[in-house]
Amino acid sequence: MHRSAALVLTLLSAGSLAAQAQFFAPTRPAMATDLNPEFKLAVGDVNGDLFPDIVCANMGGTVPGVQNTLYLNDGLGGFVDVTATHLPQVVDWTGAVALGDIDHDGDLDIFFGNGQGQASRLCANDGTGHFTDVSAAQLPPMTRTIYCAKMVDIDHDGDLDIIAREKVLVNDGLGFFTDMSSTNAPPGTVNAWGMAVGDVNGDSHVDVMFGINSNTVPPVLWLNDGTGVFTNASANLPSAVYVGGDFQLGDLDFDGDLDVFLQAYARPSKLWLNDGLGVFTDATATNLPALTEFTFASSLGDIDLDGDLDIILINGANVAGQTRILRNNGQGVFAVDPTAVPVATMASSCGDVADLDLDGDLDIVFGNWNAQNVVWLNQHRHCYAAAAPTLGNPYTVTFSSQPGYGPSTAVLVAVSIFPPGPAQLLPNYGYTVLQVNTVVSLGIGLTSASNGQSSFVMPIPNDPGMSGLALLWQGVVVEQQGLVLSLTNAFGDQVQ
Repeated sequence: MHRSAALVLTLLSAGSLAAQAQFFAPTRPAMATDLNPEFKLAVGDVNGDLFPDIVCANMGGTVPGVQNTLYLNDGLGGFVDVTATHLPQVVDWTGAVALGDIDHDGDLDIFFGNGQGQASRLCANDGTGHFTDVSAAQLPPMTRTIYCAKMVDIDHDGDLDIIAREKVLVNDGLGFFTDMSSTNAPPGTVNAWGMAVGDVNGDSHVDVMFGINSNTVPPVLWLNDGTGVFTNASANLPSAVYVGGDFQLGDLDFDGDLDVFLQAYARPSKLWLNDGLGVFTDATATNLPALTEFTFASSLGDIDLDGDLDIILINGANVAGQTRILRNNGQGVFAVDPTAVPVATMASSCGDVADLDLDGDLDIVFGNWNAQNVVWLNQHRHCYAAAAPTLGNPYTVTFSSQPGYGPSTAVLVAVSIFPPGPAQLLPNYGYTVLQVNTVVSLGIGLTSASNGQSSFVMPIPNDPGMSGLALLWQGVVVEQQGLVLSLTNAFGDQVQ
Protein backbone atom coordinates (compact mmCIF):
# COMPACT_ATOMS: atom_id res chain seq x y z
CA MET A 1 0.00 0.00 0.00
CA HIS A 2 2.89 2.39 0.67
CA ARG A 3 3.98 2.08 -2.98
CA SER A 4 0.50 3.02 -4.18
CA ALA A 5 0.28 5.96 -1.82
CA ALA A 6 3.68 7.21 -2.99
CA LEU A 7 2.54 6.97 -6.60
CA VAL A 8 -0.66 8.96 -6.27
CA LEU A 9 0.90 11.65 -4.12
CA THR A 10 3.81 12.37 -6.48
CA LEU A 11 3.03 15.27 -8.79
CA LEU A 12 5.83 16.39 -11.06
CA SER A 13 4.39 19.27 -13.02
CA ALA A 14 1.35 21.02 -14.39
CA GLY A 15 1.07 23.05 -17.55
CA SER A 16 -0.95 23.68 -20.68
CA LEU A 17 -0.96 21.47 -23.78
CA ALA A 18 -1.19 22.34 -27.45
CA ALA A 19 -4.58 23.46 -28.72
CA GLN A 20 -7.12 20.82 -29.71
CA ALA A 21 -10.66 20.85 -31.08
CA GLN A 22 -13.65 20.78 -28.78
CA PHE A 23 -14.28 17.16 -29.80
CA PHE A 24 -11.73 14.41 -30.14
CA ALA A 25 -11.78 10.73 -31.07
CA PRO A 26 -10.20 8.75 -28.22
CA THR A 27 -7.88 5.94 -29.17
CA ARG A 28 -8.03 4.27 -25.76
CA PRO A 29 -9.89 2.10 -25.24
CA ALA A 30 -10.53 1.49 -28.91
CA MET A 31 -14.03 0.90 -30.26
CA ALA A 32 -14.65 -2.74 -31.12
CA THR A 33 -13.90 -3.49 -34.76
CA ASP A 34 -17.08 -3.10 -36.80
CA LEU A 35 -16.98 -2.72 -40.58
CA ASN A 36 -20.70 -3.35 -41.07
CA PRO A 37 -22.87 -1.00 -43.13
CA GLU A 38 -24.65 0.88 -40.31
CA PHE A 39 -27.79 2.62 -41.55
CA LYS A 40 -29.28 3.82 -38.25
CA LEU A 41 -28.33 3.72 -34.58
CA ALA A 42 -29.96 4.43 -31.23
CA VAL A 43 -28.39 5.47 -27.94
CA GLY A 44 -29.75 4.63 -24.48
CA ASP A 45 -28.97 2.86 -21.20
CA VAL A 46 -30.07 -0.71 -21.83
CA ASN A 47 -28.47 -2.39 -18.80
CA GLY A 48 -29.42 0.02 -16.03
CA ASP A 49 -25.97 1.33 -15.11
CA LEU A 50 -26.86 4.95 -16.12
CA PHE A 51 -24.29 5.02 -18.94
CA PRO A 52 -25.72 5.25 -22.50
CA ASP A 53 -25.15 2.23 -24.73
CA ILE A 54 -25.26 1.99 -28.54
CA VAL A 55 -27.52 -0.18 -30.71
CA CYS A 56 -26.61 -0.33 -34.41
CA ALA A 57 -29.03 -1.20 -37.20
CA ASN A 58 -26.93 -2.81 -39.92
CA MET A 59 -28.43 -2.85 -43.38
CA GLY A 60 -26.03 -5.16 -45.11
CA GLY A 61 -24.90 -4.66 -48.68
CA THR A 62 -27.33 -7.27 -49.95
CA VAL A 63 -30.35 -9.15 -48.64
CA PRO A 64 -30.62 -10.97 -46.25
CA GLY A 65 -28.24 -8.54 -44.50
CA VAL A 66 -26.05 -8.93 -41.42
CA GLN A 67 -26.31 -9.19 -37.64
CA ASN A 68 -27.28 -6.01 -35.78
CA THR A 69 -24.89 -4.99 -33.00
CA LEU A 70 -24.98 -3.84 -29.38
CA TYR A 71 -22.21 -2.00 -27.55
CA LEU A 72 -22.33 -1.60 -23.78
CA ASN A 73 -20.68 1.44 -22.22
CA ASP A 74 -18.04 0.41 -19.67
CA GLY A 75 -18.33 3.71 -17.75
CA LEU A 76 -14.66 4.58 -18.20
CA GLY A 77 -14.61 5.75 -21.79
CA GLY A 78 -14.95 2.46 -23.66
CA PHE A 79 -17.60 0.33 -25.34
CA VAL A 80 -17.77 -3.46 -25.29
CA ASP A 81 -19.32 -5.50 -28.12
CA VAL A 82 -21.84 -7.84 -26.45
CA THR A 83 -23.79 -8.71 -29.57
CA ALA A 84 -23.06 -12.44 -29.36
CA THR A 85 -24.41 -12.78 -25.83
CA HIS A 86 -27.08 -10.06 -25.60
CA LEU A 87 -28.95 -9.86 -28.93
CA PRO A 88 -30.93 -12.49 -30.83
CA GLN A 89 -28.56 -14.08 -33.31
CA VAL A 90 -30.36 -13.33 -36.56
CA VAL A 91 -29.35 -11.92 -39.93
CA ASP A 92 -31.51 -8.99 -41.01
CA TRP A 93 -31.46 -6.18 -43.57
CA THR A 94 -32.29 -3.45 -41.06
CA GLY A 95 -33.23 0.09 -41.97
CA ALA A 96 -34.44 1.48 -38.61
CA VAL A 97 -33.99 1.09 -34.88
CA ALA A 98 -35.85 2.62 -31.93
CA LEU A 99 -35.41 2.27 -28.17
CA GLY A 100 -38.14 2.56 -25.53
CA ASP A 101 -39.80 0.84 -22.60
CA ILE A 102 -42.73 -0.88 -24.32
CA ASP A 103 -43.91 -3.00 -21.38
CA HIS A 104 -43.53 -0.69 -18.36
CA ASP A 105 -40.85 -2.80 -16.68
CA GLY A 106 -38.35 0.02 -16.37
CA ASP A 107 -35.87 -0.95 -19.10
CA LEU A 108 -35.38 -0.09 -22.77
CA ASP A 109 -36.60 -2.51 -25.42
CA ILE A 110 -35.67 -2.46 -29.13
CA PHE A 111 -37.64 -2.24 -32.35
CA PHE A 112 -35.76 -3.14 -35.53
CA GLY A 113 -37.40 -2.15 -38.81
CA ASN A 114 -36.37 -4.57 -41.56
CA GLY A 115 -36.44 -4.94 -45.31
CA GLN A 116 -39.31 -6.02 -47.51
CA GLY A 117 -39.92 -9.74 -47.23
CA GLN A 118 -38.38 -9.89 -43.75
CA ALA A 119 -40.20 -9.60 -40.46
CA SER A 120 -39.41 -6.51 -38.42
CA ARG A 121 -38.41 -7.38 -34.89
CA LEU A 122 -39.39 -6.42 -31.37
CA CYS A 123 -36.82 -7.39 -28.75
CA ALA A 124 -37.71 -7.35 -25.05
CA ASN A 125 -35.06 -6.45 -22.46
CA ASP A 126 -34.66 -8.51 -19.27
CA GLY A 127 -33.30 -5.45 -17.45
CA THR A 128 -29.64 -6.37 -17.83
CA GLY A 129 -29.36 -5.63 -21.54
CA HIS A 130 -30.14 -9.18 -22.70
CA PHE A 131 -32.83 -9.20 -25.39
CA THR A 132 -35.38 -11.79 -26.50
CA ASP A 133 -37.23 -11.68 -29.82
CA VAL A 134 -40.95 -11.37 -29.02
CA SER A 135 -42.01 -10.29 -32.51
CA ALA A 136 -44.14 -13.32 -33.33
CA ALA A 137 -46.47 -12.72 -30.40
CA GLN A 138 -46.33 -8.95 -29.95
CA LEU A 139 -45.69 -7.29 -33.32
CA PRO A 140 -48.00 -7.29 -36.36
CA PRO A 141 -46.40 -8.23 -39.69
CA MET A 142 -45.21 -5.46 -41.99
CA THR A 143 -44.57 -5.99 -45.68
CA ARG A 144 -42.87 -2.68 -46.53
CA THR A 145 -39.20 -1.91 -45.97
CA ILE A 146 -38.87 0.20 -42.81
CA TYR A 147 -36.27 2.93 -43.15
CA CYS A 148 -37.28 5.01 -40.13
CA ALA A 149 -39.09 4.39 -36.82
CA LYS A 150 -39.78 6.12 -33.51
CA MET A 151 -41.31 5.01 -30.22
CA VAL A 152 -43.65 7.68 -28.87
CA ASP A 153 -46.94 7.92 -26.96
CA ILE A 154 -49.31 9.12 -29.67
CA ASP A 155 -52.61 8.63 -27.81
CA HIS A 156 -51.84 9.90 -24.29
CA ASP A 157 -52.45 6.53 -22.61
CA GLY A 158 -49.05 6.38 -20.92
CA ASP A 159 -47.38 3.75 -23.10
CA LEU A 160 -45.12 3.93 -26.11
CA ASP A 161 -46.52 3.30 -29.57
CA ILE A 162 -44.46 2.85 -32.73
CA ILE A 163 -44.46 4.92 -35.91
CA ALA A 164 -42.61 2.85 -38.52
CA ARG A 165 -42.60 4.66 -41.83
CA GLU A 166 -46.34 5.11 -42.54
CA LYS A 167 -47.34 2.33 -40.14
CA VAL A 168 -49.05 3.31 -36.87
CA LEU A 169 -48.65 0.55 -34.28
CA VAL A 170 -50.63 1.09 -31.07
CA ASN A 171 -49.49 -0.44 -27.76
CA ASP A 172 -51.98 -2.11 -25.42
CA GLY A 173 -49.83 -1.15 -22.43
CA LEU A 174 -48.18 -4.55 -22.12
CA GLY A 175 -46.01 -4.33 -25.21
CA PHE A 176 -48.46 -5.95 -27.64
CA PHE A 177 -49.01 -3.85 -30.76
CA THR A 178 -51.93 -3.53 -33.16
CA ASP A 179 -51.59 -2.09 -36.64
CA MET A 180 -53.99 0.89 -36.68
CA SER A 181 -52.66 2.43 -39.88
CA SER A 182 -55.93 2.04 -41.77
CA THR A 183 -57.77 4.24 -39.27
CA ASN A 184 -55.02 6.39 -37.72
CA ALA A 185 -52.72 7.26 -40.63
CA PRO A 186 -53.48 9.46 -43.63
CA PRO A 187 -54.02 7.45 -46.82
CA GLY A 188 -51.10 6.59 -49.06
CA THR A 189 -47.51 5.53 -48.60
CA VAL A 190 -44.60 7.60 -47.36
CA ASN A 191 -41.26 7.00 -49.03
CA ALA A 192 -39.37 8.23 -45.98
CA TRP A 193 -35.82 7.41 -44.98
CA GLY A 194 -35.81 9.78 -42.01
CA MET A 195 -38.31 11.11 -39.49
CA ALA A 196 -38.69 13.28 -36.39
CA VAL A 197 -41.42 13.59 -33.77
CA GLY A 198 -42.64 16.45 -31.59
CA ASP A 199 -45.52 18.85 -30.96
CA VAL A 200 -45.22 21.34 -33.81
CA ASN A 201 -48.55 23.19 -33.43
CA GLY A 202 -48.67 23.71 -29.67
CA ASP A 203 -51.64 21.46 -28.86
CA SER A 204 -49.59 19.10 -26.63
CA HIS A 205 -49.95 16.17 -29.04
CA VAL A 206 -46.98 14.48 -30.71
CA ASP A 207 -46.82 15.11 -34.45
CA VAL A 208 -44.61 13.43 -37.05
CA MET A 209 -42.44 14.86 -39.83
CA PHE A 210 -41.01 12.59 -42.52
CA GLY A 211 -38.02 13.39 -44.69
CA ILE A 212 -38.31 12.20 -48.28
CA ASN A 213 -35.34 11.25 -50.43
CA SER A 214 -36.62 13.16 -53.44
CA ASN A 215 -35.89 16.41 -55.25
CA THR A 216 -39.54 16.90 -56.15
CA VAL A 217 -41.59 15.40 -53.30
CA PRO A 218 -41.68 17.64 -50.20
CA PRO A 219 -41.34 16.26 -46.67
CA VAL A 220 -44.55 15.01 -45.08
CA LEU A 221 -46.14 16.41 -41.91
CA TRP A 222 -48.73 14.50 -39.88
CA LEU A 223 -50.67 16.39 -37.20
CA ASN A 224 -52.03 14.39 -34.29
CA ASP A 225 -55.57 14.99 -32.99
CA GLY A 226 -54.62 13.73 -29.51
CA THR A 227 -56.03 10.23 -29.91
CA GLY A 228 -53.27 9.04 -32.20
CA VAL A 229 -55.18 9.80 -35.39
CA PHE A 230 -53.13 11.82 -37.86
CA THR A 231 -54.02 14.30 -40.59
CA ASN A 232 -51.72 15.15 -43.48
CA ALA A 233 -50.64 18.80 -43.14
CA SER A 234 -47.77 18.73 -45.63
CA ALA A 235 -49.08 21.95 -47.15
CA ASN A 236 -47.54 23.64 -44.08
CA LEU A 237 -44.04 22.82 -45.36
CA PRO A 238 -42.19 25.04 -47.86
CA SER A 239 -40.52 22.81 -50.43
CA ALA A 240 -38.84 19.57 -51.41
CA VAL A 241 -35.58 18.59 -49.66
CA TYR A 242 -33.61 15.44 -50.49
CA VAL A 243 -33.40 13.90 -46.99
CA GLY A 244 -31.51 10.63 -46.66
CA GLY A 245 -31.49 9.92 -42.92
CA ASP A 246 -32.89 10.91 -39.56
CA PHE A 247 -33.15 14.46 -38.25
CA GLN A 248 -34.70 16.20 -35.22
CA LEU A 249 -37.18 18.89 -34.33
CA GLY A 250 -36.02 21.56 -31.89
CA ASP A 251 -36.52 25.17 -30.82
CA LEU A 252 -33.70 26.71 -32.82
CA ASP A 253 -34.65 30.38 -32.43
CA PHE A 254 -35.80 30.45 -28.80
CA ASP A 255 -39.42 31.36 -29.50
CA GLY A 256 -41.00 28.38 -27.78
CA ASP A 257 -41.93 26.21 -30.76
CA LEU A 258 -40.23 23.40 -32.67
CA ASP A 259 -38.29 24.28 -35.81
CA VAL A 260 -36.43 21.89 -38.09
CA PHE A 261 -33.09 21.58 -39.84
CA LEU A 262 -33.37 19.27 -42.83
CA GLN A 263 -30.05 17.98 -44.05
CA ALA A 264 -29.78 17.31 -47.76
CA TYR A 265 -27.56 14.80 -49.51
CA ALA A 266 -25.36 16.54 -52.10
CA ARG A 267 -27.89 19.37 -52.26
CA PRO A 268 -28.54 22.52 -50.19
CA SER A 269 -29.70 21.81 -46.63
CA LYS A 270 -32.63 23.81 -45.27
CA LEU A 271 -33.63 25.58 -42.04
CA TRP A 272 -37.37 26.00 -41.51
CA LEU A 273 -38.78 28.12 -38.69
CA ASN A 274 -42.16 27.38 -37.10
CA ASP A 275 -44.78 30.10 -36.59
CA GLY A 276 -46.03 28.27 -33.47
CA LEU A 277 -49.02 26.74 -35.26
CA GLY A 278 -47.09 24.17 -37.26
CA VAL A 279 -46.65 26.30 -40.38
CA PHE A 280 -43.01 26.48 -41.45
CA THR A 281 -41.11 29.22 -43.30
CA ASP A 282 -37.82 28.72 -45.10
CA ALA A 283 -35.15 30.80 -43.29
CA THR A 284 -32.20 29.15 -45.00
CA ALA A 285 -30.98 32.24 -46.83
CA THR A 286 -30.72 34.40 -43.70
CA ASN A 287 -30.01 31.88 -40.92
CA LEU A 288 -27.88 29.14 -42.42
CA PRO A 289 -24.50 29.13 -44.17
CA ALA A 290 -24.55 27.79 -47.72
CA LEU A 291 -24.23 24.03 -47.36
CA THR A 292 -24.12 21.56 -50.21
CA GLU A 293 -22.46 18.48 -48.79
CA PHE A 294 -23.00 14.74 -48.58
CA THR A 295 -25.01 15.10 -45.37
CA PHE A 296 -27.00 11.95 -44.73
CA ALA A 297 -28.23 12.62 -41.19
CA SER A 298 -28.17 15.36 -38.57
CA SER A 299 -28.65 15.86 -34.87
CA LEU A 300 -29.38 18.78 -32.55
CA GLY A 301 -27.84 19.51 -29.18
CA ASP A 302 -26.32 22.24 -27.03
CA ILE A 303 -22.75 21.15 -27.55
CA ASP A 304 -21.13 24.19 -25.89
CA LEU A 305 -23.61 24.51 -22.99
CA ASP A 306 -24.53 28.09 -23.86
CA GLY A 307 -28.26 27.40 -23.69
CA ASP A 308 -29.13 27.04 -27.38
CA LEU A 309 -29.30 24.15 -29.83
CA ASP A 310 -26.42 23.62 -32.25
CA ILE A 311 -26.50 21.42 -35.36
CA ILE A 312 -24.31 18.40 -36.01
CA LEU A 313 -23.93 17.43 -39.67
CA ILE A 314 -23.35 13.71 -40.13
CA ASN A 315 -21.64 13.58 -43.51
CA GLY A 316 -20.63 10.78 -45.78
CA ALA A 317 -22.75 7.62 -46.11
CA ASN A 318 -21.16 5.94 -49.14
CA VAL A 319 -19.02 9.03 -49.84
CA ALA A 320 -16.46 10.16 -47.27
CA GLY A 321 -17.17 13.62 -45.90
CA GLN A 322 -15.97 15.98 -43.18
CA THR A 323 -18.40 16.16 -40.28
CA ARG A 324 -19.22 19.71 -39.22
CA ILE A 325 -20.82 21.56 -36.35
CA LEU A 326 -22.98 24.64 -36.86
CA ARG A 327 -23.04 26.86 -33.79
CA ASN A 328 -26.17 28.77 -32.89
CA ASN A 329 -25.85 32.45 -31.97
CA GLY A 330 -28.87 32.10 -29.66
CA GLN A 331 -31.33 33.49 -32.19
CA GLY A 332 -31.37 30.66 -34.70
CA VAL A 333 -28.59 31.98 -36.91
CA PHE A 334 -25.86 29.41 -37.54
CA ALA A 335 -22.21 29.46 -38.57
CA VAL A 336 -19.77 26.64 -39.25
CA ASP A 337 -17.24 26.21 -36.46
CA PRO A 338 -14.08 24.99 -38.21
CA THR A 339 -12.23 24.41 -34.94
CA ALA A 340 -14.78 22.26 -33.12
CA VAL A 341 -14.16 18.87 -34.69
CA PRO A 342 -11.16 16.81 -35.74
CA VAL A 343 -10.09 16.99 -39.36
CA ALA A 344 -11.34 13.55 -40.32
CA THR A 345 -13.47 12.32 -43.19
CA MET A 346 -15.87 9.46 -42.54
CA ALA A 347 -18.53 7.59 -44.49
CA SER A 348 -21.18 8.30 -41.84
CA SER A 349 -24.78 7.29 -42.49
CA CYS A 350 -26.15 7.84 -38.99
CA GLY A 351 -25.30 9.28 -35.60
CA ASP A 352 -26.58 10.90 -32.46
CA VAL A 353 -25.55 13.08 -29.55
CA ALA A 354 -25.67 11.95 -25.93
CA ASP A 355 -23.71 12.39 -22.72
CA LEU A 356 -21.83 9.13 -23.13
CA ASP A 357 -19.46 9.63 -20.19
CA LEU A 358 -21.86 11.39 -17.74
CA ASP A 359 -19.77 14.54 -17.47
CA GLY A 360 -22.66 16.87 -18.29
CA ASP A 361 -21.84 17.65 -21.92
CA LEU A 362 -22.94 16.07 -25.20
CA ASP A 363 -20.73 13.66 -27.10
CA ILE A 364 -21.24 12.32 -30.64
CA VAL A 365 -21.43 8.75 -31.92
CA PHE A 366 -21.15 7.97 -35.62
CA GLY A 367 -22.35 4.88 -37.44
CA ASN A 368 -20.22 4.43 -40.54
CA TRP A 369 -20.99 2.61 -43.75
CA ASN A 370 -18.67 -0.38 -44.25
CA ALA A 371 -16.21 1.39 -41.96
CA GLN A 372 -15.25 1.58 -38.30
CA ASN A 373 -17.79 3.29 -36.05
CA VAL A 374 -16.45 6.28 -34.13
CA VAL A 375 -17.16 8.11 -30.88
CA TRP A 376 -16.17 11.76 -30.44
CA LEU A 377 -15.99 12.94 -26.85
CA ASN A 378 -16.70 16.53 -25.89
CA GLN A 379 -13.92 18.34 -24.05
CA HIS A 380 -16.17 20.98 -22.53
CA ARG A 381 -15.16 19.26 -19.29
CA HIS A 382 -13.08 16.16 -19.71
CA CYS A 383 -10.33 13.90 -18.36
CA TYR A 384 -8.19 11.67 -20.59
CA ALA A 385 -4.75 10.09 -20.87
CA ALA A 386 -3.48 9.56 -24.40
CA ALA A 387 -1.06 6.81 -23.37
CA ALA A 388 -1.22 4.15 -20.68
CA PRO A 389 1.06 4.34 -17.62
CA THR A 390 4.16 2.18 -17.90
CA LEU A 391 6.77 1.26 -15.35
CA GLY A 392 9.65 3.70 -15.13
CA ASN A 393 8.08 6.39 -17.32
CA PRO A 394 6.15 9.61 -16.79
CA TYR A 395 2.38 9.42 -17.20
CA THR A 396 0.32 12.38 -18.43
CA VAL A 397 -3.36 13.00 -17.75
CA THR A 398 -5.07 15.91 -19.51
CA PHE A 399 -7.97 17.88 -18.06
CA SER A 400 -10.06 20.06 -20.37
CA SER A 401 -12.65 22.77 -19.88
CA GLN A 402 -14.37 24.96 -22.49
CA PRO A 403 -11.57 24.39 -25.05
CA GLY A 404 -11.03 27.46 -27.16
CA TYR A 405 -14.25 29.27 -26.31
CA GLY A 406 -14.12 29.92 -22.57
CA PRO A 407 -11.92 31.55 -19.93
CA SER A 408 -9.15 29.80 -18.07
CA THR A 409 -10.60 27.41 -15.52
CA ALA A 410 -9.35 25.86 -12.31
CA VAL A 411 -9.49 22.06 -12.10
CA LEU A 412 -9.12 20.12 -8.86
CA VAL A 413 -7.51 16.78 -9.80
CA ALA A 414 -8.45 13.59 -7.98
CA VAL A 415 -7.27 10.00 -8.33
CA SER A 416 -8.13 6.65 -6.74
CA ILE A 417 -6.34 3.29 -6.84
CA PHE A 418 -9.50 1.35 -6.07
CA PRO A 419 -11.80 -0.35 -8.61
CA PRO A 420 -14.77 1.66 -9.89
CA GLY A 421 -18.14 1.27 -8.27
CA PRO A 422 -21.65 1.88 -9.63
CA ALA A 423 -22.29 5.34 -11.03
CA GLN A 424 -23.64 7.64 -8.34
CA LEU A 425 -24.88 11.19 -8.49
CA LEU A 426 -23.17 13.68 -6.24
CA PRO A 427 -25.83 16.42 -6.01
CA ASN A 428 -24.74 19.74 -7.55
CA TYR A 429 -21.56 18.18 -8.93
CA GLY A 430 -22.36 15.33 -11.33
CA TYR A 431 -21.71 11.60 -11.61
CA THR A 432 -18.78 9.54 -10.41
CA VAL A 433 -17.78 5.88 -10.32
CA LEU A 434 -14.92 6.56 -7.92
CA GLN A 435 -15.40 5.34 -4.39
CA VAL A 436 -15.40 8.72 -2.72
CA ASN A 437 -13.66 7.65 0.49
CA THR A 438 -10.68 6.35 -1.55
CA VAL A 439 -9.98 9.55 -3.50
CA VAL A 440 -6.73 11.47 -3.14
CA SER A 441 -6.43 15.06 -4.36
CA LEU A 442 -3.37 15.99 -6.41
CA GLY A 443 -3.92 19.74 -6.27
CA ILE A 444 -5.24 22.33 -8.68
CA GLY A 445 -4.37 22.99 -12.31
CA LEU A 446 -5.32 26.02 -14.40
CA THR A 447 -6.49 25.47 -17.94
CA SER A 448 -5.36 27.81 -20.68
CA ALA A 449 -7.95 30.23 -22.01
CA SER A 450 -6.76 29.51 -25.57
CA ASN A 451 -7.04 25.74 -25.56
CA GLY A 452 -8.87 24.93 -22.33
CA GLN A 453 -6.38 22.30 -21.20
CA SER A 454 -4.05 21.51 -18.33
CA SER A 455 -1.84 18.47 -17.91
CA PHE A 456 -0.67 16.61 -14.85
CA VAL A 457 2.45 14.51 -15.18
CA MET A 458 3.33 11.84 -12.67
CA PRO A 459 6.24 9.38 -12.56
CA ILE A 460 5.53 5.66 -12.52
CA PRO A 461 8.23 3.98 -10.42
CA ASN A 462 10.14 1.17 -12.09
CA ASP A 463 8.81 -1.30 -9.56
CA PRO A 464 7.24 -4.60 -10.75
CA GLY A 465 4.95 -4.42 -7.74
CA MET A 466 3.16 -1.51 -9.44
CA SER A 467 2.23 -3.58 -12.49
CA GLY A 468 -1.53 -3.89 -12.88
CA LEU A 469 -2.29 -1.10 -10.41
CA ALA A 470 -5.59 0.59 -11.28
CA LEU A 471 -5.73 4.38 -11.57
CA LEU A 472 -9.09 6.13 -11.72
CA TRP A 473 -9.04 9.83 -12.56
CA GLN A 474 -11.62 12.57 -12.29
CA GLY A 475 -11.54 16.33 -12.04
CA VAL A 476 -13.70 18.97 -10.40
CA VAL A 477 -14.00 21.99 -12.71
CA VAL A 478 -14.62 25.42 -11.20
CA GLU A 479 -17.08 27.20 -13.49
CA GLN A 480 -19.00 30.47 -13.66
CA GLN A 481 -16.70 32.64 -11.55
CA GLY A 482 -16.32 29.93 -8.94
CA LEU A 483 -20.05 29.60 -8.28
CA VAL A 484 -20.42 26.14 -9.86
CA LEU A 485 -18.34 23.01 -9.35
CA SER A 486 -18.78 20.31 -11.99
CA LEU A 487 -17.26 16.84 -12.29
CA THR A 488 -15.48 15.70 -15.43
CA ASN A 489 -15.91 12.16 -16.67
CA ALA A 490 -14.08 9.37 -14.88
CA PHE A 491 -11.18 7.77 -16.76
CA GLY A 492 -9.51 4.49 -15.86
CA ASP A 493 -6.06 3.07 -16.54
CA GLN A 494 -3.82 0.25 -15.38
CA VAL A 495 -0.07 0.41 -14.96
CA GLN A 496 1.56 -1.69 -17.70
